[in-house]
Amino acid sequence: MAALSHLTVACLLKKTTNTSISLVALIIYSYLSDIIALIISISGIDSILYKNTLLDGSFWSHSLFIVTLISLSICIAYLTIRKQMINALFVFATIFSHWLIDFITWPLGCIWTNAPGLMIYWDNNIRAGLGLYNTKTAMVITEAFSLLLSILIIISIISKRTKYMIKEAS
Repeated sequence: MAALSHLTVACLLKKTTNTSISLVALIIYSYLSDIIALIISISGIDSILYKNTLLDGSFWSHSLFIVTLISLSICIAYLTIRKQMINALFVFATIFSHWLIDFITWPLGCIWTNAPGLMIYWDNNIRAGLGLYNTKTAMVITEAFSLLLSILIIISIISKRTKYMIKEAS
């Protein structure tokens, strides 16, 4: 869940590094696990996967094993196509940060009762999570802070770009 925290990671990475990766691309990378989960859920693939493997949909989008595999695959593809090692590592870090943030916030006890933690690999019984979002107060404070920080960073990025455009025009 930690919806706005994922956005903040992308914004912070764009603001604090000299990466040429666009903010939009970084945001997509930071939400990739949720995008995959949404596609699996909407398409109905999750019920087919569960029936055939007994692994719930979260394994295919949010387990440590799959997120690491996806992060490495896209990092290698980026490096192969763009030949930019530092940016490829930023891509890996942005995608993998999704699991790290979810590990800190899951299980989402304030949203679902008996919410399971994140799967590590294909054993449904082995779950992990520190449970920051087991209380609504922690969730609201963290998400509000993430939203505020993201807005401030985006404003900073836009104002810097606007100043540069004005300088170039004159």
